[in-house]
Amino acid sequence: MGLAAAEGRRLVHVGDVDPRVAEALAELGFSEELGGWMKLALPVTMAPEEAAIEVERVGNGSPPAAQLARRVADELRTVCSGPGLVRAKALAVERALWPAKLTSTGLACYLVPIQPRWAKELFDREMAEGTLFGANPRLALSPENVYYRAPRPGVLTAPARVLWYVSNDPRYPQSKAIRASSYIDEIVVGPPKEVFGRFKRLGVYEWSDIFALAKHDLTRDVMAFKFSKTELFLKPIPWNAVQETLRAHTGKGSPLQSPITISEEYFFDIYLRGARADAA
Repeated sequence: MGLAAAEGRRLVHVGDVDPRVAEALAELGFSEELGGWMKLALPVTMAPEEAAIEVERVGNGSPPAAQLARRVADELRTVCSGPGLVRAKALAVERALWPAKLTSTGLACYLVPIQPRWAKELFDREMAEGTLFGANPRLALSPENVYYRAPRPGVLTAPARVLWYVSNDPRYPQSKAIRASSYIDEIVVGPPKEVFGRFKRLGVYEWSDIFALAKHDLTRDVMAFKFSKTELFLKPIPWNAVQETLRAHTGKGSPLQSPITISEEYFFDIYLRGARADAA
């Protein structure tokens, strides 16, 4: 799906596959249709009603995908009908159309700092390529991963969108910039052994890292949040631009030493400049 997003493809079609592959495709958001497995993948940022029209256009251009397109278009119109947007449904449809982003959904958005050493292992292949050993391929190719941090400040909620700010480190020339976006799918706070045991299969972290995060105290809570569908920015947003945009939206900057809540407007201001090649 990352390749499809990078190439701007609006429809991905996979033929007959064995049951194990079919299960994996279903987890990635593919739908079994006549003629194989299909997924709409719109590289657009639109209001739900506009996205419905775009989905129908894709379906009209590809008869095998016509039924899928009609169902998705109906879901998009359901999202924007009635007294207000149904956030959970809006998020489900947005994820199904990834890398599409639906505007005016009211979905929570955050700006989260991450150290370069974790970013390169969890999602940032460009940073990994600039190091001696590169990234762990199992993690770099995983559709979901987990990030650990202290539970305070407790601003994060799920589900949500997140912008990743890779903090400054002279050893990594690509640091000190917003470099990617993801979805936060789940947040768990609890004792380090319990949290680590639950998410060990997903992360690059070792027990020693989690124990250190808990200040070597087995009763001290840590936070883990599971994230997915990470989209690396074509044009990372450097520190100065991050601060300038924050001041434009909030009247003040931030040292970005811990996660902060951002508006949906700020998210899209940054996202459109970083992730979309045709953005100004």
